[in-house]
Order: sequence, then structure tokens, then C-alpha cells
Amino acid sequence: MHDYIQRTELDPLFEDAARLVVDAQNCSTSLIQRHFSIGYNRSSQIIENLEEGGIIGPFALPHREVLCKTRDELDNILNCLNKFPHLKELEEFSILSQPGTSEVLKILNENLSVIARTDDLSVLNEKYNIAFECIEWMYMKGIELSHMTENEAKKTIFENKNENIIRIAGGMYASCLRKSNLLKEKDIIDNLIKETIEKLFECSNSVVEAKNRDFSINHILYLKNEVVNIHI
Repeated sequence: MHDYIQRTELDPLFEDAARLVVDAQNCSTSLIQRHFSIGYNRSSQIIENLEEGGIIGPFALPHREVLCKTRDELDNILNCLNKFPHLKELEEFSILSQPGTSEVLKILNENLSVIARTDDLSVLNEKYNIAFECIEWMYMKGIELSHMTENEAKKTIFENKNENIIRIAGGMYASCLRKSNLLKEKDIIDNLIKETIEKLFECSNSVVEAKNRDFSINHILYLKNEVVNIHI
């Protein structure tokens, strides 16, 4: 299991300290202490985060090796930390530790598997955000998916998202129809219809720009009209 760093765990001086050691190509607790006028414990924690991030090597004599040789290399790591907010929080994924392709593919496939099964729109949106970040990470590293360009891969996942939104919307309509047939009180049926229409509206708002966008929105609109007609 890779170590990982959550943004909230990083010292506010982390980025400045990282730039200091990269520019100096030297790293020590005392260097950070003196430069930032901070205590030993805080300086040691920053050193630990720099090592976890792959910016510096493990403890060694006469000094730790600075693994990042240029500001460009460092900026790539820091940008990754900011760019992939979902991935950096997963237990077996570390942007800073540069995980292997197989790990990212595993995360991608796990999330796509959840997407294919879930009937919860909020879960669908969350998992697609993570899947999208996986794809962006892979193409940033020059890794292609099934010989597709990055734009082709993104178009595919957008179309897939819309297809699953239609599936969830269809389930909402079917559930509303089934429950309405079992209910007798008009007020309860009216509330059920209102809630279902609101959920279908959320489905419409979750549809993304893709080749099947218009079809997806029109299909959800059709389901809304069918729900409205339930009590007529």
C-alpha cells in the first residue's frame, strides 16, 4: 500500500520548503528550521512529507538526496496534488508517490463498476468525477486507453455517464409508477410525483456534453411528462 498525503495534512510551509530544498539541492531539518524560523518538530514533519512526496530521499549521510532536480519537476508534483482532489484521498493511491498504471486502472475499473450498478445519482456523479480524474492522470503521463486519444476517451466516458443517468431516471419513473398503484391517498401520491419530478430534474442537470446529450435530456423530459400523467 502506498503512503499518501491529504492536502489538509500538509504544513502551510510545505510548498515553500519544497522549493527551498529543490533550489538549494540540499535538505536538512536545520536548513528548514533556520530559513523559516520554526521549531524542530514542525521542521521534521515537513521533512517527512517531502520524503513521502518523493521530493527528497530517505535519511542518509552526509545528507538526504534531493530527488527533484528542477522547479519544473517539483511544479508537476505540486500541480498533481491540487489537480486530483479525489484521487489523493484514496487509501491505495498517492499522486506524490507516482503510483503504477495498474493501480490507477484498478481505481478506474472499480469506480466504473460501481457506476454500472448504482441507482443513486449522487454516487454516480461522485464516481464519475473520480473516473474522469483517473483518465486525466493517465493521459498526463502519456498512457493511452485502448488506443484512444484523450478526447476520445473523455467523450466515451461522458456518453457512458449519460447512458447511466437514463438508466437511473428510468428506475425512478418505474418506482414512482409502482408505488402510485399501491397508494390510495391522493395527497401522498401527489407528494410522490413531486419528489420524483424533482429527482428527474436533478438527472437532467447531471447530463454532460456528449453525442447523446440531446437524446438523454429528451428522454428524461419524456419520463417527467409520464410521471405528471400518473394521477390524471
